[in-house]
Amino acid sequence: MDLASLFVRAAVAHRAREYFAAIGHRAQELEKLQSQKDAAVEDATKLRKQLAKKDYLVQAALRRPTSYSAYSGADEPSIILLGYWTSRLDPRVRDVPRLVPAGRRLPVYPVRDGRIMQTRLDAKKASPGAYQAMLALENFVRRSATIEPSLIELVKMRASQINGCAYCIDMHSKDARAQGESEQRLYALSAWRETPFFTARERAALAWTEAVTLITKGHVPDAVYEQARQQFSDEDLVNLTMALVAINGWNRLAIAFRAMPGEYQPAARQQEGGKR
Repeated sequence: MDLASLFVRAAVAHRAREYFAAIGHRAQELEKLQSQKDAAVEDATKLRKQLAKKDYLVQAALRRPTSYSAYSGADEPSIILLGYWTSRLDPRVRDVPRLVPAGRRLPVYPVRDGRIMQTRLDAKKASPGAYQAMLALENFVRRSATIEPSLIELVKMRASQINGCAYCIDMHSKDARAQGESEQRLYALSAWRETPFFTARERAALAWTEAVTLITKGHVPDAVYEQARQQFSDEDLVNLTMALVAINGWNRLAIAFRAMPGEYQPAARQQEGGKR
């Protein structure tokens, strides 16, 4: 083999090595790019989830509640970033504080039909006369009726449970606690028939509460009426029924106009002279 052939073969081998080295390098670059792409897809998925969560928090923050402590909360990063995300995503809430005060929790609002629930209107402001008429009945029940206040709170809370009124359940559970009611009895109230925690008078009142509230189911059976008559005088039974008329009315106002639970405190009622 002559020298020229050797040079040709060497050149071809050198070019072949360069070519295969370039292919290997390109393959490494492609593998690296694929890894970067996979990481980017994962990051994008996480970001979408974070944005969805922050958007929910923005919608909740739009209402700017007066009491943060009344609601269950979100995780700490969401609390810390609340002001940043709300100012970035929605200019309407730039005044939301950037940090929730120590010891407070970020509000998480109930959702109905895919929308965050908001108060529809303030019945007290919309129709003061009608509201004062309801208050007159409420004040009679609380101040003039001869039934013990602790029992009034129990029947109001039970009627609110039946009607599904979160605002009134929150209010009357707090009022009951403020009057010394035990947690055990409040927790067992919805199953009072299966517990030994309630007196015969209370059991008669609770049975009467359920029958009057669920008026279309049996139209207050005679057995329930006779049980109530054994524990209450005629006047007391009428007063107890008026208490149920009042709470069923409040339940319907609160549910219809979406009164937001959590902000009520018993001390506020005392300062207002017993007003609701």
